[in-house]
Amino acid sequence: MEVLEAAGPQLRLVCNIASDLSNVDVAACERRSVSVHCAGEVCVEAVAELTCALLLMVPRRLMEGCEAAHRGQWDLPLYGYAMTNRVLGFLGFGPVGWEVASRMQPFDLSRIIYYDKETHPLAKDVNAEQVSLEDVFSLSDLIVCTLALSSETKGIVNAEKFNMCKSECIFVNTSRGALVNHDDLVAALESKQIAGAGLDVTHPQPLPTDHPLLKLPNCIVTPHMGSATYQTRLKMALSVVNAALETMHSTPHPSQ
Repeated sequence: MEVLEAAGPQLRLVCNIASDLSNVDVAACERRSVSVHCAGEVCVEAVAELTCALLLMVPRRLMEGCEAAHRGQWDLPLYGYAMTNRVLGFLGFGPVGWEVASRMQPFDLSRIIYYDKETHPLAKDVNAEQVSLEDVFSLSDLIVCTLALSSETKGIVNAEKFNMCKSECIFVNTSRGALVNHDDLVAALESKQIAGAGLDVTHPQPLPTDHPLLKLPNCIVTPHMGSATYQTRLKMALSVVNAALETMHSTPHPSQ
């Protein structure tokens, strides 16, 4: 709000070099006839790639393996879980979910399922079945959270949901940290209620350096780097520049 007031009536566009507008007061912009733009569409593939990386790293315990090799320990029984015949479940199935499902198909998964309030026509292209929220947690061996954050979805992943999971379940979140109750996630990981987790987003962010999630061997945390490729960041910058240029060459602002 302070930025909008400081900019004055000549402001026509607010650009956010990010995947969404969660840190922009969209309603206030609309009241002032100010357009808003984010670079979400160009982030999809990079976020999907990182999500797939976590889906492979966590069940195969790659972080533990790297650390063991650096310590000179080559005889540890770091057994993990293979991808073949596993059930991959999604919380939300927008563009990122679809791209992840598409990339994971060659691993010979037994089933792909998703929970979403909307039915996604493209889901059939990756043989994804729409199921209930409870079914995603109880049936999946791998769960990917790609839900949008809202008052309804905040904290939706909690102890009740983890208690539905298989003990070999892997949970991955590359969407928004506040979707997950982190205390409940810590408890689920410590008690082996689930086998592991991969997080590119947390709440708060960054996590305090002494946070339990950063100390658990069965949890991989990355510093919100889903869009951090040279190609994607360039596309994000060009996206907002092009939006600004289009706005400048469009019809005059109502205040003018």
